[in-house]
Amino acid sequence: MVECHRVDAAMRNWCEIVSRFGERFTASELEELPGAGAAGGFAVAASGVIGARIDSGAEVIARLTNLAGAVADADVVVIGEGRLDEQTLAGKGPAFVAQIAKAARKKVFAIAGSSTLTANQYLELGIESEHDVVTLVDVAGSVAAALEDPRHWLGAACEVLGERLIASGL
Repeated sequence: MVECHRVDAAMRNWCEIVSRFGERFTASELEELPGAGAAGGFAVAASGVIGARIDSGAEVIARLTNLAGAVADADVVVIGEGRLDEQTLAGKGPAFVAQIAKAARKKVFAIAGSSTLTANQYLELGIESEHDVVTLVDVAGSVAAALEDPRHWLGAACEVLGERLIASGL
Protein backbone atom coordinates (compact mmCIF):
# COMPACT_ATOMS: atom_id res chain seq x y z
CA MET A 1 0.00 0.00 0.00
CA VAL A 2 2.89 2.36 0.72
CA GLU A 3 4.15 1.86 -2.85
CA CYS A 4 0.74 2.87 -4.24
CA HIS A 5 0.86 6.11 -2.28
CA ARG A 6 4.36 6.79 -3.57
CA VAL A 7 3.31 6.16 -7.17
CA ASP A 8 0.24 8.38 -6.75
CA ALA A 9 2.38 11.16 -5.23
CA ALA A 10 4.94 10.85 -8.02
CA MET A 11 2.19 11.00 -10.65
CA ARG A 12 0.68 14.12 -9.03
CA ASN A 13 4.14 15.71 -9.06
CA TRP A 14 4.60 14.75 -12.72
CA CYS A 15 1.23 16.33 -13.58
CA GLU A 16 2.33 19.54 -11.86
CA ILE A 17 5.53 19.63 -13.91
CA VAL A 18 3.77 18.87 -17.20
CA SER A 19 1.08 21.48 -16.54
CA ARG A 20 3.76 24.15 -16.01
CA PHE A 21 5.52 23.34 -19.28
CA GLY A 22 2.55 22.39 -21.42
CA GLU A 23 0.08 25.06 -20.36
CA ARG A 24 -2.74 23.07 -22.01
CA PHE A 25 -4.19 21.60 -18.82
CA THR A 26 -4.00 22.22 -15.11
CA ALA A 27 -2.34 19.52 -13.02
CA SER A 28 -5.72 18.34 -11.71
CA GLU A 29 -7.09 18.12 -15.27
CA LEU A 30 -4.08 16.02 -16.29
CA GLU A 31 -4.65 13.68 -13.33
CA GLU A 32 -8.19 13.04 -14.57
CA LEU A 33 -7.28 12.24 -18.19
CA PRO A 34 -8.18 8.71 -19.26
CA GLY A 35 -4.95 6.73 -19.37
CA ALA A 36 -3.24 8.94 -16.81
CA GLY A 37 -2.92 6.19 -14.22
CA ALA A 38 0.27 4.87 -12.67
CA ALA A 39 1.62 3.79 -16.06
CA GLY A 40 0.40 6.93 -17.83
CA GLY A 41 3.39 9.20 -17.38
CA PHE A 42 4.19 9.43 -21.07
CA ALA A 43 0.52 9.78 -22.00
CA VAL A 44 0.14 12.71 -19.60
CA ALA A 45 3.25 14.42 -20.97
CA ALA A 46 2.29 13.88 -24.59
CA SER A 47 -1.23 15.13 -24.00
CA GLY A 48 -0.26 18.05 -21.80
CA VAL A 49 2.68 19.32 -23.82
CA ILE A 50 1.91 18.54 -27.48
CA GLY A 51 -1.83 17.90 -27.33
CA ALA A 52 -1.69 14.20 -28.17
CA ARG A 53 -4.91 12.24 -27.90
CA ILE A 54 -4.96 9.36 -25.43
CA ASP A 55 -6.64 6.24 -26.80
CA SER A 56 -7.23 2.88 -25.20
CA GLY A 57 -4.36 0.59 -26.18
CA ALA A 58 -6.73 -2.37 -26.27
CA GLU A 59 -9.09 -0.54 -28.63
CA VAL A 60 -6.28 0.49 -30.95
CA ILE A 61 -4.82 -3.03 -31.12
CA ALA A 62 -8.29 -4.51 -31.61
CA ARG A 63 -8.95 -2.17 -34.51
CA LEU A 64 -5.54 -2.72 -36.13
CA THR A 65 -5.80 -6.52 -35.88
CA ASN A 66 -9.51 -6.82 -36.69
CA LEU A 67 -10.03 -8.57 -33.37
CA ALA A 68 -13.83 -8.46 -33.72
CA GLY A 69 -13.56 -10.33 -37.03
CA ALA A 70 -11.23 -12.93 -35.55
CA VAL A 71 -13.58 -13.43 -32.59
CA ALA A 72 -16.54 -13.77 -34.95
CA ASP A 73 -14.69 -16.55 -36.79
CA ALA A 74 -13.61 -18.34 -33.59
CA ASP A 75 -15.37 -21.26 -31.93
CA VAL A 76 -14.29 -20.08 -28.46
CA VAL A 77 -12.10 -17.34 -27.02
CA VAL A 78 -9.34 -17.97 -24.49
CA ILE A 79 -8.01 -15.02 -22.53
CA GLY A 80 -4.85 -15.05 -20.48
CA GLU A 81 -3.76 -13.01 -17.50
CA GLY A 82 -1.10 -13.23 -14.82
CA ARG A 83 -3.78 -12.75 -12.19
CA LEU A 84 -7.50 -12.39 -12.77
CA ASP A 85 -8.60 -9.80 -10.23
CA GLU A 86 -10.39 -6.49 -9.75
CA GLN A 87 -7.85 -4.76 -12.00
CA THR A 88 -8.75 -7.16 -14.81
CA LEU A 89 -12.36 -6.02 -14.56
CA ALA A 90 -11.28 -2.37 -14.57
CA GLY A 91 -10.40 -2.43 -18.24
CA LYS A 92 -7.26 -4.47 -18.80
CA GLY A 93 -6.75 -6.10 -22.20
CA PRO A 94 -8.13 -9.55 -21.35
CA ALA A 95 -11.40 -8.01 -20.12
CA PHE A 96 -11.64 -6.02 -23.35
CA VAL A 97 -11.20 -9.21 -25.40
CA ALA A 98 -13.72 -11.05 -23.23
CA GLN A 99 -16.29 -8.28 -23.76
CA ILE A 100 -15.88 -8.55 -27.54
CA ALA A 101 -16.36 -12.32 -27.25
CA LYS A 102 -19.39 -11.88 -25.00
CA ALA A 103 -20.96 -9.45 -27.49
CA ALA A 104 -20.33 -11.99 -30.27
CA ARG A 105 -21.93 -14.72 -28.10
CA LYS A 106 -18.72 -16.71 -27.98
CA LYS A 107 -17.85 -18.90 -25.02
CA VAL A 108 -14.94 -17.44 -23.04
CA PHE A 109 -12.31 -19.46 -21.20
CA ALA A 110 -9.30 -18.19 -19.27
CA ILE A 111 -5.84 -19.34 -18.29
CA ALA A 112 -4.25 -17.33 -15.50
CA GLY A 113 -1.46 -17.56 -12.99
CA SER A 114 -4.04 -17.11 -10.25
CA SER A 115 -7.48 -15.64 -9.72
CA THR A 116 -9.32 -13.83 -6.95
CA LEU A 117 -12.54 -13.34 -8.92
CA THR A 118 -15.90 -14.63 -7.73
CA ALA A 119 -18.45 -16.53 -9.81
CA ASN A 120 -20.41 -13.30 -10.33
CA GLN A 121 -17.28 -11.47 -11.44
CA TYR A 122 -16.56 -14.24 -13.93
CA LEU A 123 -20.05 -13.75 -15.33
CA GLU A 124 -19.42 -10.01 -15.58
CA LEU A 125 -16.25 -10.81 -17.52
CA GLY A 126 -18.17 -13.12 -19.86
CA ILE A 127 -16.96 -16.41 -18.36
CA GLU A 128 -19.91 -18.69 -17.65
CA SER A 129 -18.41 -20.87 -14.96
CA GLU A 130 -15.45 -21.13 -12.61
CA HIS A 131 -14.77 -24.43 -14.41
CA ASP A 132 -13.95 -22.35 -17.52
CA VAL A 133 -10.91 -20.86 -15.76
CA VAL A 134 -7.69 -22.80 -15.26
CA THR A 135 -5.01 -21.29 -13.05
CA LEU A 136 -1.40 -22.32 -12.71
CA VAL A 137 -1.80 -22.19 -8.94
CA ASP A 138 -4.66 -24.71 -9.07
CA VAL A 139 -2.81 -27.02 -11.44
CA ALA A 140 0.50 -26.75 -9.55
CA GLY A 141 -1.12 -27.03 -6.14
CA SER A 142 0.42 -23.87 -4.67
CA VAL A 143 1.68 -20.41 -5.52
CA ALA A 144 5.23 -21.50 -4.68
CA ALA A 145 5.11 -24.46 -7.05
CA ALA A 146 3.58 -22.36 -9.85
CA LEU A 147 6.29 -19.71 -9.45
CA GLU A 148 9.08 -22.26 -9.29
CA ASP A 149 8.43 -23.54 -12.82
CA PRO A 150 5.81 -21.37 -14.56
CA ARG A 151 6.62 -22.67 -18.05
CA HIS A 152 5.85 -26.23 -16.99
CA TRP A 153 2.65 -25.24 -15.18
CA LEU A 154 1.46 -23.09 -18.06
CA GLY A 155 1.80 -26.12 -20.34
CA ALA A 156 -0.07 -28.24 -17.79
CA ALA A 157 -2.81 -25.59 -17.52
CA CYS A 158 -3.17 -25.59 -21.32
CA GLU A 159 -3.54 -29.37 -21.25
CA VAL A 160 -6.24 -29.13 -18.57
CA LEU A 161 -8.11 -26.51 -20.58
CA GLY A 162 -7.77 -28.62 -23.73
CA GLU A 163 -9.23 -31.63 -21.91
CA ARG A 164 -12.15 -29.50 -20.71
CA LEU A 165 -12.76 -28.21 -24.23
CA ILE A 166 -12.76 -31.75 -25.61
CA ALA A 167 -15.06 -32.96 -22.84
CA SER A 168 -17.49 -30.13 -23.58
CA GLY A 169 -17.68 -31.11 -27.25
CA LEU A 170 -15.97 -27.98 -28.53
